[in-house]
Amino acid sequence: MAMGALETLEAKIDAILERLASSAPAEGSDGRWLRTEAAAEHIGVSVPTLRRWVARGEIPAVRMSRTAIAFDRRDLDQWMLERKA
Repeated sequence: MAMGALETLEAKIDAILERLASSAPAEGSDGRWLRTEAAAEHIGVSVPTLRRWVARGEIPAVRMSRTAIAFDRRDLDQWMLERKA
């Protein structure tokens, strides 16, 4: 895939994820997917800390593109339960 086409695709994915994150959940949706900022807030850490954990593979995340990351709320909840003191 050409670089221009790849960047266009990544921009479209980012736009879709942003729209999903900013809109109310659809009927029947459980608000399962979170963007980086919402995920950091959900688990109570800063965005830089969350990004560092993603880079180290320490937390479950789905890389949607080179720049877009999504977090499954259920995976984050399970991850937190496993680390509960």
